[in-house]
Amino acid sequence: MHSFLSSCVSIASCLSCLSMDGYAFGQDLEFIPLPENGGVSSAALDINESNVVVGYSGLPNGYAAFRWTVDGGMELLPFPKGVIVAKAVGINSSGVIAGWAPVTGGTLGLPLAWRPDGTLVDLSFLSDRAIVQGITESGVIFGSTSRLGPCTFGTIDAPLLQAVDAGTLVSAQGEAILGSTAEGGRPLVIQPDRSEELSLPTGFTSSVARGMSPDGVVVGSASFFQYPSTRHRPFIWSLDGEPIQLPMLAGSSNSRSLDRNSAGRTVGYATGGSSPGCSAWVADGGSMLDAESLVDLPAGIELCDLSAINESGWMVGRYGRQAGSSYRFIPFVLKPVNSGPPCPADIDGDGVVGPSDLGVLLSVWGTGTSGSDLDGDGVIGSIDLGILLAAWGQCTE
Repeated sequence: MHSFLSSCVSIASCLSCLSMDGYAFGQDLEFIPLPENGGVSSAALDINESNVVVGYSGLPNGYAAFRWTVDGGMELLPFPKGVIVAKAVGINSSGVIAGWAPVTGGTLGLPLAWRPDGTLVDLSFLSDRAIVQGITESGVIFGSTSRLGPCTFGTIDAPLLQAVDAGTLVSAQGEAILGSTAEGGRPLVIQPDRSEELSLPTGFTSSVARGMSPDGVVVGSASFFQYPSTRHRPFIWSLDGEPIQLPMLAGSSNSRSLDRNSAGRTVGYATGGSSPGCSAWVADGGSMLDAESLVDLPAGIELCDLSAINESGWMVGRYGRQAGSSYRFIPFVLKPVNSGPPCPADIDGDGVVGPSDLGVLLSVWGTGTSGSDLDGDGVIGSIDLGILLAAWGQCTE
């Protein structure tokens, strides 16, 4: 079974890389605006495989970290004493949330975390001049401090400040922490047992890894200077490390890839064009799609970015709408809608049980990830694989 599984992983990974040349977007989506709390700037920043969303919600006098679920709605998370601003930036499958409270001109502050029951864990004794960027599956929180630069903060039960040899740390996938190198501006993937530097695309001066699918395809952006400013382009790095530039949305001048799932869907944002000057996009099957073309939206709403996508195809970001003389930015969720008869083996919801579904299932083998546990026994294994292979082809039931 192990050799067969290894072969399937290899096949699925290759198919995932090749998916940019194949299928078109084939999934209905529901737009869910998250609650507003009186502020002008809010955002959804991360989502785990249980579809728990985290981010920050603007308040009349600051902003609060939040988590949101379909059933429970939005919950504002507790602040440290004396603080009126906080952001939740990442959540792992255990429900531990990482975040921080900006206090020094909004650029540096206090590292924070919240347990799955919502209890605040104040990590400010580690540093009062820090930025937290995310959390790994095992609960390692990471970011940077003014003293150490890129670093880890340990876990909520074993906090420990440790420097990391990197230029930036920006996100995580599983146990891998993603960012860029200190020298040369190359994309960097830091695993528990090794670090891997990816290629800097030809003609670009720097690049950064911002996301990675469970099957190992890295996404991010690369930069170059074009008078009078630095320009950014979206990239993916295939499993062999080769950079592939994604198309640009029409009218945009800058674009970044932020996340990707095993079904081959990459999400990000572009800037430029008319007010508010930002656009959320999905790259799917070789096409760069404006996210607004994929969903029915109320009048006056413009999707500005997509920051994360999970294995079930849920996406989160923020949208803008006019509010008097200014724009308000509000978090939202794009939730896949299952149409027609149920088909559990169609994990990515594209109407076909095929290579992308196999890739998703194998990428979470041995876990209990929602959406891939086809027999409902709490562990993704050989029975789930058998169910998927038996349903191979057009989805009918």
